[in-house]
Amino acid sequence: MSFEFIPEDKVLIASVSIPVRFSEVDSMGIVWHGNYLQYLEIAREQFGRQHNLGYLDIYAMGYQVPLIDLNIQYKWKLQYGDTVIVNATYKYVEGAKIVFDYKMTLVDSERVIATATTTQVFLDMEGNLMLIKPTFYEEWQRKNGFIS
Repeated sequence: MSFEFIPEDKVLIASVSIPVRFSEVDSMGIVWHGNYLQYLEIAREQFGRQHNLGYLDIYAMGYQVPLIDLNIQYKWKLQYGDTVIVNATYKYVEGAKIVFDYKMTLVDSERVIATATTTQVFLDMEGNLMLIKPTFYEEWQRKNGFIS
């Protein structure tokens, strides 16, 4: 029997720098709120590449991981010409889900633009919700020091 724990000093983060494109802003030159979701997705993909938990890796193991929850707090406007740094931090939870916390900051001033949290669950290829962690995911958590 394994003992699960949340190590206080264990953190996995991926960062990505994203320049705001003209097509992402409204007539006032401010990023349309829906584009923030794309920025979070880019950060999750970067996390997957850096930490071997990419969508294609998960799919190859026979699972899909749809987003089921998103919570975002807008703190400051993001405009055309800005570059935003998006940090995606893996948040350990005991259940069969993947949770990320995000912090978006302006590259030049480190002003916080937004914070967010997303939750993804595991579905098998027939669309059935997995209530127990897939073995490969539990092994990934163990390898990365989140469980023993």
